[in-house]
Amino acid sequence: MTPLPEGGKKRRFSDYYERNPKLRASAIVCHGMNCSVCGFDFEEAYGQRGAGYIEVHHLRPVSALRRPTKVDPKTDMTTVCSNCHRMIHGRKDDVLSLQAMRTLLETSRRGRKAK
Repeated sequence: MTPLPEGGKKRRFSDYYERNPKLRASAIVCHGMNCSVCGFDFEEAYGQRGAGYIEVHHLRPVSALRRPTKVDPKTDMTTVCSNCHRMIHGRKDDVLSLQAMRTLLETSRRGRKAK
């Protein structure tokens, strides 16, 4: 393979969606520190380095909110590991529901066991 250049610095301007850190904290209180899809626990896997780490997922993408909207952390958010979160949002035109993600994961695991 031929080495390719990488790492040039460029400037980018873009829109972003504001997040309320209080919602994140409340979602963690409601849903805990384990992934709601696969059960992964960062502290169990990585010890002290993983303590307190989890990602918070909006069940309705923030990008779909047309204006500032009240969000209930108990019903509108959940906690997920980085891998599940990435797979949920893996395709912009096909964001997976939690149940669809669980089904995908279970199907994949069953397929690997059958081999």
